[in-house]
Amino acid sequence: MSLSSGGVSRSRRFVLRQFRAEESVAEFAARMGWPMTVDLPGDKRRGVPRRLAWQIAPGATLNFFQDDTLRVSYVSVMSGLGREFADQLIPLAVAEIDVYDDSELVHRMDDAGNEKERAKAVIQAGIGAPREFDERYYACFLQAAENRTPAIREAAVHAIFYTKWQEFADILTDISEADPKKAIREFAGRVLTAFGGAGS
Repeated sequence: MSLSSGGVSRSRRFVLRQFRAEESVAEFAARMGWPMTVDLPGDKRRGVPRRLAWQIAPGATLNFFQDDTLRVSYVSVMSGLGREFADQLIPLAVAEIDVYDDSELVHRMDDAGNEKERAKAVIQAGIGAPREFDERYYACFLQAAENRTPAIREAAVHAIFYTKWQEFADILTDISEADPKKAIREFAGRVLTAFGGAGS
C-alpha cells in the first residue's frame, strides 16, 4: 500500500480503468521521455503491489502500482519538493492515462451488478478518493460498512484505510467492536490503530 514517507509527498491516487495497464503506462512515459527510476516486483502473498516509477522532473516521479491481491492498478505523483509541486504535475502525469474520475468512482459503487463487483468498486473508490474529506465518498463507504454482505463490509474497511480520513475513526471503532465477522472486527482494529486510536 502506497504511503508518503521519508520526506516524500504524494499526490492523490488515480485508479486505472484497465487492471493490466503496465505496458500502456510505460509506453506513455517513454513517449514523454521520462527515464525509469524504479522497477520493483510485487509480492501477492504479502500484499505488496508491483511498482514502476519514472522521473517527470527533478525531484518528482510518476508511480504506477499494480496490486494483484486487490486486482487494481493506480498511479500517483511523488515529490521530494512538497505536495503542492506533486499536485501541479498531475495534469501532465495522467494526460494520456485512462483513469476514473470522481463521479465514476462514486457511481460505480451503486451501479455494480453484483456483490463481488460492488466490493471491488468500493476498494477502487477508496484508493482513488481525494486526499481531503469528501462527503460523497464518505456516504458510500458508510453504506458499504453497514452492508449485510461481509465482503462488502471488508471492502469498506480497505477503502477507509486508503483514505486516512479521521472522520472514520468512530466508525472503525464500531466495526472493530460489533461486526458479526471476527476477521472484519480484527481488520478494522488494525486500521484503527494505524489511524492513531479510537475516535472522539
